[in-house]
Amino acid sequence: MTLNGRTFRAVLFDFYDTLAYLDAQKADPLRRRAAEVLGLAPEAYFEAWGRHVDAFMTGQVRSAEGMVRRVLADLGREVPPGAVAEAARLEELARRRGVRLYPGARAVLRTLRRRGYRLGLVSNVSPLAAGPIDRLGLRELFDAVVLSCEVGLLKPDPAIFERALKRLGVGPAEAAFVADGGF
Repeated sequence: MTLNGRTFRAVLFDFYDTLAYLDAQKADPLRRRAAEVLGLAPEAYFEAWGRHVDAFMTGQVRSAEGMVRRVLADLGREVPPGAVAEAARLEELARRRGVRLYPGARAVLRTLRRRGYRLGLVSNVSPLAAGPIDRLGLRELFDAVVLSCEVGLLKPDPAIFERALKRLGVGPAEAAFVADGGF
């Protein structure tokens, strides 16, 4: 592909809001139930979750259960271990039921591959949010997968892109990045 005089050999993609999305109608009721299991108002739970999401996306928190514990610590709450496990289960279920591929996403990836492009996935995701990548069978469609939770780096840090480019064997000028624009 040539664009503005540049020839591209690789295309990097973000995952969420580019290839897939979280269907709020499927996920939100489960996430609200997780908050309720913990005896928390959903809004307080979601706000605390948001305060720690970068730690989750850089692998400092390795599981849904660990994230639930971190949220509870943030809010100064203690609950029985069974409640933590149930909230984590609901968070995982929200991802399983709620993540949807955009129509045509697989077809675009397969078409680019047939045309000889190296494909990379570079995404800011937690271990929880990364699960659908494998469940949907997407990892096998890419030549390189670089996830923030696995490498401890968040976009837009150039180092996360450099890792993907190195794995693809291309330079920065030879690759395009397709994303929703939000880091």
